[in-house]
Amino acid sequence: MGKVIEFPTPNYFGDCPKCGRTDGYLNISRDHWFFCDRHMTKWWGGSNWFDEWKYETEDIWFENFKKLLQYQEVEPWFRLTVMEIHNSGSEQVVLFPPGKDKSRSGE
Repeated sequence: MGKVIEFPTPNYFGDCPKCGRTDGYLNISRDHWFFCDRHMTKWWGGSNWFDEWKYETEDIWFENFKKLLQYQEVEPWFRLTVMEIHNSGSEQVVLFPPGKDKSRSGE
């Protein structure tokens, strides 16, 4: 399997709609797929944004494909940065992904 690249929050390419996190991304050829292992979700982040795919082999892409084949494709959740919240002028800003239980800690 290729190297999993982890991103600090918020992720420009979106996060899992169930927990608001990502476990990084894997390449399949020049396509970048972000994923959440906990919820077995994946979402497409685009093509050719990062150079790592150029140094990976078809064997690595096939291993990545096999892993992600088990995951459900979803629409990513995009959180707002502090500056976006400040600039929105809205008093009602969603800070948690839909369906996230805000009372549970550690998630």
